[in-house]
Amino acid sequence: MRVPVRVACAVIACSFAGSLVAVDADASTLVVPNANAATEANGADNFLANGFGQQQLFVLDKAQFGALVAGDQISALALRPEVNLCGGNPCGSFSVTLHDVTIKLATTSMAATDTSDNTFADFLTTNVQTVFAGDVAVSSSYTGPAGGPKDFDILFPFQTAYSYAPASGNLVVYISINSADGIPVDVDGATSSGVSSRIFAVTASSTTGIHDETGVAVVQFTIAAAGSATPTSTAAATPTVTSTPVVTATHTGTPTHTPTATHTTTPVGPTATPTGPTPTAAPTPPPGVSSCQRAIIDAGAKFLRTKASVLAKCEIARVKQVASAPADCAADLKTADKIGKAVTALRKSVDKKCGGSDKVCGGDLTKEVGGTELGWPAQCPNFENGTCTNAIGTDDCTGIADCLQCIGEAAVDQAIARYFGDLAPTNPKTDKALNKCQQRIGAEAVKFLATKSKALSKCWKESLEHGDVKNCTPPGDAKAAATIAKAADKRDEAICHACGGKDKSCDGNTDFTPAQIGFTGTCDAVTVPGSGDVCNAAPVTDLAGIVDCVGCVTEFKVDCFDRATVPQFGALPSECN
Repeated sequence: MRVPVRVACAVIACSFAGSLVAVDADASTLVVPNANAATEANGADNFLANGFGQQQLFVLDKAQFGALVAGDQISALALRPEVNLCGGNPCGSFSVTLHDVTIKLATTSMAATDTSDNTFADFLTTNVQTVFAGDVAVSSSYTGPAGGPKDFDILFPFQTAYSYAPASGNLVVYISINSADGIPVDVDGATSSGVSSRIFAVTASSTTGIHDETGVAVVQFTIAAAGSATPTSTAAATPTVTSTPVVTATHTGTPTHTPTATHTTTPVGPTATPTGPTPTAAPTPPPGVSSCQRAIIDAGAKFLRTKASVLAKCEIARVKQVASAPADCAADLKTADKIGKAVTALRKSVDKKCGGSDKVCGGDLTKEVGGTELGWPAQCPNFENGTCTNAIGTDDCTGIADCLQCIGEAAVDQAIARYFGDLAPTNPKTDKALNKCQQRIGAEAVKFLATKSKALSKCWKESLEHGDVKNCTPPGDAKAAATIAKAADKRDEAICHACGGKDKSCDGNTDFTPAQIGFTGTCDAVTVPGSGDVCNAAPVTDLAGIVDCVGCVTEFKVDCFDRATVPQFGALPSECN
């Protein structure tokens, strides 16, 4: 059932950066499941704060949108508090700010009740659009009948309206909170409604989650007639809009290394011709712009190195079977806290150098450096076809830290999974040599990652500071290339020393085998920008193959992240996405 919005701008304060979609007086609402428009559902969903971030993806049956007419647009969504769980959970009014929220809408041919696929990205391929990216303050007055349903006053306004035609497929709604924040109350949810399902994960970086029909949030959509939902510029970059529709109506009715400097390896497979663009000469920027650009490079690289180091230490402790080591580093609270502090440091650095007079991206725009002036695209360039597609401010620096965090998280998570994800179980006492070999592979790879990241970020910063034009992407700058080649030699030597048997060499003579170590027979199907090294050019059949694969994959992750920090020198190489 579709009903008019009766009251607007009355109860909830929604504060966010950028623009929101203006809702015209003739806007209406539509609740999914339709059957719960005026009835409390039989379950509960939640977006409670957990310290790790979170994701939920809803698949909603297109038949629920039969009230739409051609040209209608979805301009907001709202949730309502749950009433049946108040005995043991927080209930009542609240007001919180959710940081780093991304909302995407898309369509899918997958049935709303088909829970066989639990990969988020599989549902975000058709007609996908980011409708909100940034921080949003949400609240609830907890109004409505005592026994429910409560009013839909937990509002998420869109910055861009979404044109949805049910004929294109079932509607997909993706919500990610890439911070420690959450909604402090349970929200009304429907179980086994026959028209909705959800995928949920308790971290913002997970690529998969649990897909079921239990406690799928009841969602109210604001529907604007064709042409009436248009972005309205806000007076300031972080305005406060004391509004939300309180909808009472609804209740009535290579694998080889880059051969640079002195470092050389024996090729074990073909080398592709580099397809990534050569960084272009960026004009010498004004002092404020240059300072901001250098801060972005430095802060991004530090975040990449810190996360890699934190995760590697945790994984090595697991391999060593340290008593205090967690069973899963990705879900470990101490590890997450350290990574969270690194995220905070990244954001503070960008805010301080780019955020203008108040040192806050998207705050007071006085002296703030915008994405356009910095040479950034309007959207994060993504990484390996993932979900790093948040909006970048054109007149402010919002979204830059979000983009670097997302790409950095993805790059490091994938690298750590390559180093430690498939290791065979070993006993550090009875299998001492093999256990040390397993530790050394990941430890040396992360050391190399840190050294290469530092060398590249230093090169780009010097280029900006001195106004000299140079290509830092290997093998472009001789100084950086020499540092990287030396680090690669040390990496390989250390791994071979730990895993190479009696002669401590990767020569096949008593070396530990991929099967003994626990290393898959095929390397990642990626190509290193600049060098063109193809990481899965040959199967991993021996220790030398492991060394080449680890080196090649690490080069790829670092190079792609590094280029994401300097879009003013050219678009992200095609190999990276």
